[in-house]
Amino acid sequence: MDKQELEKLENIKVFSETDGGKYVADTAKEVVLNTVELLANSYQDKSHTELIALCAKLSANLSMFKLLTNIGDQIEAIKSLYETEK
Repeated sequence: MDKQELEKLENIKVFSETDGGKYVADTAKEVVLNTVELLANSYQDKSHTELIALCAKLSANLSMFKLLTNIGDQIEAIKSLYETEK
């Protein structure tokens, strides 16, 4: 990862701390919880294609939630890697 990518992550961190970023994270969390509930309660009735679509929805929203809630830790880990390389 280069310095430009690190700057982009820092911009995402700034966004994640805004009201809009918090709203996106909360919405992604709700979608994840609702999708897990739907999978758990109706997997027997879903077709293979429907299950794949639900898993894709789950994956995308979980990734967004993790990105917005763990970005600070990720930046610190990357910075510490840069420090050890010097």
